[in-house]
Amino acid sequence: MSSRRTFLEQAGSLATLSAMQCGWAKPPKGLSVLRINETNTLRKEFSESSASTSSFVLTKPPALRHGDLIALVSQGFAISVNHPIEALDRGVAALQRQGFRVKVMPHARGRIEHNLAGSVQDRAADVNAAFADPDVRMVMGTEGGGGTLELVSGNYLDWSALRRDPKLLCGYSDFAHLNIAAFLRLGLMTLDSSMAVYHWACLPEPPAYGTESFLKVATRAEPAGVLSPPKEYSVSPFEFSSPQDRAKKLRPATAWRCLRPGVCHGPLLAVRPDQMLDLAEAGYHTSAAGHIWCLDVVRAGLSSYERFSTTMRRVRAAGLVDGVKGIVVSRMISFHDLVPPPTKESDEAIMDATAGMDVPILADVDCGHSIPRLTIPNGVMGTLDSEKRMFRIDEPAVTKA
Repeated sequence: MSSRRTFLEQAGSLATLSAMQCGWAKPPKGLSVLRINETNTLRKEFSESSASTSSFVLTKPPALRHGDLIALVSQGFAISVNHPIEALDRGVAALQRQGFRVKVMPHARGRIEHNLAGSVQDRAADVNAAFADPDVRMVMGTEGGGGTLELVSGNYLDWSALRRDPKLLCGYSDFAHLNIAAFLRLGLMTLDSSMAVYHWACLPEPPAYGTESFLKVATRAEPAGVLSPPKEYSVSPFEFSSPQDRAKKLRPATAWRCLRPGVCHGPLLAVRPDQMLDLAEAGYHTSAAGHIWCLDVVRAGLSSYERFSTTMRRVRAAGLVDGVKGIVVSRMISFHDLVPPPTKESDEAIMDATAGMDVPILADVDCGHSIPRLTIPNGVMGTLDSEKRMFRIDEPAVTKA
């Protein structure tokens, strides 16, 4: 049998792996295995390219239950780079109010040079301890920023511990490097979702929209169904530090918008184009072929659009988005201006970057850095009808605990 890396390169696309390729004679107890028939067109490229197995699997951790333990890790940036350190305490308290136990890992509050929470060895030690602890059922990031790629690029993480005891990984932004690395290496469903500070630390309470999306996907072994915009949102990516700050930042949310009509069905994939290139350079094969790509475009501004266009050209030249089924584009954010940015320039940048890609595109979806945001389960099947502005999660992301 070829190695996992060789298999991924032969497959030519981002996919989950078979239980045999993950080193299991059979799935571990409590782990859901979704078998996808080799004739299914959504996985056809994989079954045609691999001689070692006739089916492919998505491994789903057990649903998060009341009383389960969530481990909080600062796998990259220090919290204090963008937030007061007490924001973490607010996030812990909010998660506890939802009925979960919370364990703050030893280096989660740390800060060293280059704005990191700790050395790569210290940050890896926290993540590995969470992977290995049988009591931990979810590993959630506190902050994004940067530094996570370093963890997944070297031999710092004990992937075998996560393979033996699959658990939920939860975070977005820079945390996506960890999400996608686990997805690739282990076939593990991961959650592009709210983190301990950016959502859970909001005052006076985390926005109900984001909390409900998280609970619906992470705690219930049923499809999340049709998704919809929130009533209000903030173009600032930072948590609400007070009721007054919340009132100042929130404004009525606009409807999701169709940029290119069409209908598609496929597994969801939440990763930025620059992260695809990062992971590819680190040796991961990060193609979006066959997937509905949830694209976080991060921030507004001419320089940002130019960087986005340049990155998209590199991604397309590398063939990493060949065969993508559809694209869901996040809302634009602003770090300094609380006024929603104009859409004309961003639309032009997106349409230019996807020229020649005859796929449906739905824009201004709450799957990026705006607050509140949706929980997107990587690898789970979804449907997009951009003309009707319909986005749906079609299967459970977790199995019954």
